Amino acid sequence: ETLGLPLPSCLKVKRQFPAADKGADIVLDKSYSPISLPDQRGYFELLVKGYPPRPPGHSPIHGAPGGLGAFLVGMKPGETAYMYKKAPRLMHGAPYTPNRWANIGMVAGGTGIAPLLQMIRTILADPQEETCISVVFA
Repeated sequence: ETLGLPLPSCLKVKRQFPAADKGADIVLDKSYSPISLPDQRGYFELLVKGYPPRPPGHSPIHGAPGGLGAFLVGMKPGETAYMYKKAPRLMHGAPYTPNRWANIGMVAGGTGIAPLLQMIRTILADPQEETCISVVFA
């Protein structure tokens, strides 16, 4: 099976963390763009930045030390995470289709490269695709 998501697509990850101060549990959610090809079978890839633990005294409202990134990069085979797909992203009113534009310019920084990487990999993998890609990454 594949994720069956249109380009560009996004998954929302949710996780409940116990409160450090024994108060109410904290629910964190964050969006991640798959960087694997849309027709990849059996698995998918996410680009996740694992943050270091927060310093002592940091507000507990942000969940466990390192948040969702630390949780995801620390997962072991067989562990699960709750994810669901978000509504398709639209570019000029419609999802991506091959050869829709002659040129695409992309600007990204840090892990913001993930949704662009998803598009770049898909465009480059299609031998019928003629779109020219320009990328500025900082």
